[in-house]
Amino acid sequence: MTSLLPAWSSLQPFLPEMVLTGGIVLVLIIPIISPKKNALGVGIAAGIAVFLALACLLTVQSMGLLATDPLAGTVGGSYLGGLLVMDPFAWFFKFIVLLFVLIVIGLWALTTRALMGPGDAPEFFTLLLSATVGICLMGSTSNLLMMFLAIEMASLPSYILAGFRKTERLGAEAALKYVLFGAVCSSIMLYGMSLLYGQFGTLDIGRMNLAALDPQSPGALLTTLSLVGLLVGIGFKIAMVPMHFWAPDVFEGTHMDVAAFLSVASKAGGLALLLRVVYLLLVPTGDTEGLALFGGGVAAGGLAGGLAGGVAMKSGGWLAVGILAIGTLTCFWGNLAAFAQNNIKRMLAYSSIAHAGYMLLAIATVVGVAPGKAVEGVLFYLFMYLFINGGAFVVAAAIQQRIGSADIRDYAGLGRRSPILAICMVVFVFALVGIPMTVGFGAKLKLFLVMYDSQHWIGYTGLAVLAANTVLAAFYYFRIIKQMYLTTSTEPAVAEFNPTTLMAVMLVVPNILLFVAYGWVSDQVHTFAQIHTEVVVKPVDSNHN
Repeated sequence: MTSLLPAWSSLQPFLPEMVLTGGIVLVLIIPIISPKKNALGVGIAAGIAVFLALACLLTVQSMGLLATDPLAGTVGGSYLGGLLVMDPFAWFFKFIVLLFVLIVIGLWALTTRALMGPGDAPEFFTLLLSATVGICLMGSTSNLLMMFLAIEMASLPSYILAGFRKTERLGAEAALKYVLFGAVCSSIMLYGMSLLYGQFGTLDIGRMNLAALDPQSPGALLTTLSLVGLLVGIGFKIAMVPMHFWAPDVFEGTHMDVAAFLSVASKAGGLALLLRVVYLLLVPTGDTEGLALFGGGVAAGGLAGGLAGGVAMKSGGWLAVGILAIGTLTCFWGNLAAFAQNNIKRMLAYSSIAHAGYMLLAIATVVGVAPGKAVEGVLFYLFMYLFINGGAFVVAAAIQQRIGSADIRDYAGLGRRSPILAICMVVFVFALVGIPMTVGFGAKLKLFLVMYDSQHWIGYTGLAVLAANTVLAAFYYFRIIKQMYLTTSTEPAVAEFNPTTLMAVMLVVPNILLFVAYGWVSDQVHTFAQIHTEVVVKPVDSNHN
């Protein structure tokens, strides 16, 4: 009799997700065991669960499940009937997400915990950990069914987290917009997925017929519409223009910890999923019949397979061009809209939209001669971005605690009133712009190099867009510094020494040290910039002439 339960060997690569699921059960049980409704105890339990998930992730690496198979030309492997994959790319992505969730839990303990009602903590962490599991799964699948389940598992808890401020009208309104917009995007995405399955007869993106991406193929229009539907759902998680309208209102209407989570972790999930989809579609491996249609020129073997520019443009470069166009629009929209913002959370919302656009520009360079560099560039940027944006939200929360306002105009004279917090904000502003001596410079430098090394006009165009938007962003970022140091205020000095300030100072350290260790970090990321691909063998058509 065949067992319906998966073998332990198939579950081992996903120990972190299982530990997080156990953490969800634990935070639900704690109120039963301890009826005193100790919110801090629930938060500590959730933090321990995330820390143990990180430890299990290191165990997964030590088990050799990420090793390269030189004979098959693949890395990692697929599990559970192809629903999930575990490869170096997925491993490092999960490392980024789990590390950032620890920062979010710390921010909750120092800011939001005191504002929560009795008994709210178990609900909050059940939602937070559930969304984290969904985001981790988003980075570990190329299966359409699993994509939808993972995106919804990440989205549904996020809707409730956005409206967790139950008594505040602004938060409820933002959550309603989030839900309605998410429902529409999910419907369009599901329809696009159904068209893809109907056309190709498979749920695996990596096994779809790449020849259909050729604009001259009979099914090109249907394939285009299908992929557009899929990109709408993924773009919603990224807050990619024009699926970005929910982000500023949700960020403003929720607490700093939830806004930070949506800004980094949620976006990271969408970007990881999009990068895997684009890579599998535009970097064919092992499909000799498909390669013949493209005139050859592509070597099988994962990242070792180079893709010549002309071949890429013929076999689906329109997809990369579309991502380039959307990335360009996302960059400009995010930066230009940020100019008019006075609320720091709304400004950071538009800033995060622009940063998502920067990574979209890198994803578009998959059509270049070295697609692996695009994977490396996005992973590197996401790793640095967790310290940049995480630190910006922490120091914004610390300032709001001290002055009681999230309005940038109330930052006037903060350099005199609260010099430590002001210096911390300066460091994170410099990192967001990409000024040397901060990790932001290293992150932008990596994207510049990726686009230049693509040796393709798409990369060169993205390079120009990134340079122009870096200059644009400096204007509204430096406005914060101007307000703190060049605008006078009669307000008295504020007390600085509290745990949130200490957390902000602690996050300043990696923002500088990681810049110094740029080369070492780049080397480490390079080893994980490998996406699992499988050799696709087509059945022989006896009627084919």
